[in-house]
Amino acid sequence: MDVSTFYGYPGAGGSASDGNFQWDGASNPVVTQPSIYDQYNMFVSPSSVLSGSGITYCNAMDNAPPGGCTDPSVTPNDANIVIDGLDAGLLYPVPPAVTTHGTYDTWSGAEQENAGNAKGTGATQYEAQQQLNPNTPSPSYCEATYGKGWRLPTDIEMGHQDDAPHAAGTGQHDIGYEDATGTYFWTSSAATYGGAGLSQYRWVGSPANATDEWADVVTNTYDISLTLYVRCVFKP
Repeated sequence: MDVSTFYGYPGAGGSASDGNFQWDGASNPVVTQPSIYDQYNMFVSPSSVLSGSGITYCNAMDNAPPGGCTDPSVTPNDANIVIDGLDAGLLYPVPPAVTTHGTYDTWSGAEQENAGNAKGTGATQYEAQQQLNPNTPSPSYCEATYGKGWRLPTDIEMGHQDDAPHAAGTGQHDIGYEDATGTYFWTSSAATYGGAGLSQYRWVGSPANATDEWADVVTNTYDISLTLYVRCVFKP
């Protein structure tokens, strides 16, 4: 397969599409490489907007969770997901990662790994542990749709350079994730700014060239129960 023709490949040209596979060909300029939290030279899947309906963060992480990804103080266990399978199939190796296989409350960020000062901003980043082997009872949306090795990207991989929301026009996106409709996409990254702490917020980005926005999820209370869309990634 000649990836040099994929949109997002350096020098390939073309235009972003909802329905095509694309290419994440650039590292995040604020991240010291190599970084397991900023992998690049990856395939980017078509947008799930083509399916016609959005999915919650819980559905993105576990294709068949038991609930609606809402506040467990109202509906117990509603935001639980299952990460299962062998440790060898996990995105972040154990150890040093501490999240392995089990049931995790996403409302409290229990599926998140401490990524340290990955962006160099002085703030601690948190990224979700993910299972890359689809031969499990609880595969993620990306695994169930595309197979082994496919997963949600981090906000760092999608091009987010700091710990703040941004309106359109900031340039903080990787073109490989652009789409034709200005859709918001889930990332696997906790949004911990504004006193949110490690809780029910994840960074969501709209990386289309015309919108180029990182949503203010905390102020607007855009929590993990929202129905948004996904572009999965695969590192060959």
